[in-house]
Formats: sequence, structure tokens, C-alpha cells
Amino acid sequence: MARDLFEQTPILDRKRNNNMGDKTASVALPGLAARIGALGILPLYLWIVLNGMDALLTWRGIPMGASEANPALAALAHHTSVPTMLLIKLLIAGILGLAIWQRRKLLMLIALDMFMLTIVTFNAAVIAFFL
Repeated sequence: MARDLFEQTPILDRKRNNNMGDKTASVALPGLAARIGALGILPLYLWIVLNGMDALLTWRGIPMGASEANPALAALAHHTSVPTMLLIKLLIAGILGLAIWQRRKLLMLIALDMFMLTIVTFNAAVIAFFL
């Protein structure tokens, strides 16, 4: 009876560790999960908008002497044109964001949004300083 009650408790998530053979319990945060789940598609929209802003700032910064920080995209810009590189950059970011969002890894997407917000803010400040 007590075992059935423990296994049905939504707060405790029992997992089997196949390497060790023992059972471990981890505490879930149902309130946090509900709040994050309520955000829905907003983190994905923010990811796409921030990457678009990053692409625009890169496009604006390259004629001013800036360069793409991603080495693969910088090499792509060297072998093709800058607009082609920016289009590929947006496609990769969109596919990556959609894949993360479809897997319901919203905390990861929110963390990436904060990271991109930092990059966009820094790039905007550097471009504004050199205007």
C-alpha cells in the first residue's frame, strides 16, 4: 500500500539507474514546469527574433570592420557572399530552435534566448559606439 502511494506521487520521480542497479528519487518542480509550459511558443519566437537581430547587426557591422564570431560562418562568408551567410545563419538558428522547442526543452531554449540577448545587446552597443 505504501509502495503504491509512493509510486503514484507526482512530486517524486523514481528512476532506475541501469549502471548501478539502484533506485534514485529526484524531486520535480510541478509549479515551475507549469509556468514554463504556459510560455508555449514564446521562447521560440524570441529565439527567431533575436537571431534575426543578430543577423542584421552582423550585416551592419561587417562594412564597419566587424567579423562573424562563428568560425564556420565566417569561412562561409569568405567563400560566398555575406547575405548568403546570413540567410544560412538564420536557417540554422530556426531549425535548431524548432528542434529544441518540439522536444519541449523550454528551459534550454530560454537559456539560449538569454545568451542571444546578451550577444545582440553587446553587438548593438559596439555598433552604436562606432557610428
